[in-house]
Amino acid sequence: LLIGPWYILPDEFLVSPEATIRNLLHGERATRPFGGRMMVGYLPDPFGHVSQMPQILRGFGIEDAVLRRGLDDQPGELWWQAPDGSRVFLAYLREGYGNAAHLPAGLPDAFAAEVARLRDELRPHIQTAQVLLMYGTDHAEPAPGTGRAIEHTQAALDDRVLHSTLPAYLQAVCEEITQKGIAIPTVYGELRSGKRHDLLPGVL
Repeated sequence: LLIGPWYILPDEFLVSPEATIRNLLHGERATRPFGGRMMVGYLPDPFGHVSQMPQILRGFGIEDAVLRRGLDDQPGELWWQAPDGSRVFLAYLREGYGNAAHLPAGLPDAFAAEVARLRDELRPHIQTAQVLLMYGTDHAEPAPGTGRAIEHTQAALDDRVLHSTLPAYLQAVCEEITQKGIAIPTVYGELRSGKRHDLLPGVL
């Protein structure tokens, strides 16, 4: 179980810059008793992103970000660069932060078939062999039988299927990019596209 790095998920356009910094500071303090924070800039659901976010994350020693809203047709692996030149590696959740939320763990054959469908849906939009399926969403409890369903899926599919974490996923992606010399595009500054995922600006 990983926690952080935020204390709460911020809406980056409704709070002051100081509040964003203090959010991460408080997140570091709050997660310390649990073994420390997850060192990934996890921003799955804010309504767009400020241009300085890569700079802020790097200031806290965080080199990777994962987000959903604010991009459009970019691939799943990107560099994100702030105006000062700071950049983080970015995993784009094209199909959402709960793209595999409704996998039926109690029906192993259906679970495996849905994993294969989701994999095939994402593959044209990623540049590595690592496919990220986010099995969970807001207010959802972990499904009993998940481990058995994953074992069944591993046997049913040609691909390796892992119950993993965002840091482990990002490490595998970056290692493959380095080993294969894959060219990764860069996005710059503020991310405010609503093409694939709605933005709800100004909502308190």
